[in-house]
Amino acid sequence: MAMKMYDKIFRMKFLPPGRGLWAMGSAITDKKKLYAALNNCAFVSTDTATIDEFVRTFTFLFDATMLGIGTGFDTKGAGKRKIFKPKEPVKKVIIEDSREGWVESLELILKSYLIPDQ
Repeated sequence: MAMKMYDKIFRMKFLPPGRGLWAMGSAITDKKKLYAALNNCAFVSTDTATIDEFVRTFTFLFDATMLGIGTGFDTKGAGKRKIFKPKEPVKKVIIEDSREGWVESLELILKSYLIPDQ
């Protein structure tokens, strides 16, 4: 089967997806187990029931974008959340300079504006 596939690729009769060529067998799939990087596109809705789901919508968008996934969204959640001023003094948090760290920082900042006295 592998030889048959090789022959088709060599003769340009078949080509695997570019995302697969980019990510398969790399550290992103082998070590980090981030198979989401193989997806070309995704979609999420902002019309969510809880604050945690709402925050997860945006952290997913952020994370997926950093993995190179084109992610669409709707605006059905517009105007459904109350925004609060974060309490003073603002808590300082050290965030790891990584994809995961940036996603965590977005979660913290969103919660600080969506949950009173956070």
